[in-house]
Amino acid sequence: MAGGESGLRSSLIEQFREPNERLLEMLTPRDQEPMRSDARWWSAEAYAGRKVEDWRPQPPNPEELDALAVRLVELAFAQGRRP
Repeated sequence: MAGGESGLRSSLIEQFREPNERLLEMLTPRDQEPMRSDARWWSAEAYAGRKVEDWRPQPPNPEELDALAVRLVELAFAQGRRP
């Protein structure tokens, strides 16, 4: 994993720690425990196995678009429609 990704994860966890703590206080005691014990709210390490994805729209993948178009035509014909 790239060091930048690790730093970004840690930065986001810290940035949202206080709002998450306020959210936790709004929950009933019964609902607090699952949130409190879920590392995804409190630890960047909970995301260590996940790739950081670019939030901006990505260019389409030509192979995926071709496969989608083929499948749509197949489904249209299967239902007796012509594209």
